[in-house]
Amino acid sequence: MQTYRLSNRQQKELVIRGQVLTIAIPVPWDEPDDLVSFARESLLELPADVDIVAEDGEVCVSLPPMDAAGGQVTAILGHIDGLKDGSQIAARIAVVVATLTPPRSRGRVKSVQWPGGILE
Repeated sequence: MQTYRLSNRQQKELVIRGQVLTIAIPVPWDEPDDLVSFARESLLELPADVDIVAEDGEVCVSLPPMDAAGGQVTAILGHIDGLKDGSQIAARIAVVVATLTPPRSRGRVKSVQWPGGILE
């Protein structure tokens, strides 16, 4: 199973600022039965007290340039809501949409985001 980490910015939003995050996790070929467990196992380094609500979903992405590299999910899968950035080519990707709520939430980051990076 592929594992991911939140970016430093996402960690800060969640843990320090108490913001609710919505993270899109690409679904493997064999879809998981328990989406919350899948989200927790896929997103490493999440504090244990973060509440997760997960549901099936899909995102529209602009396809990245062929020379994109690095461990960032965006560089590999493209930007979410691809058609809004003027891209000519877009694709739909099946995801688990995980809403991460810290114990003392003080707001919400409105956009659906990829995790910050791929670990394995």
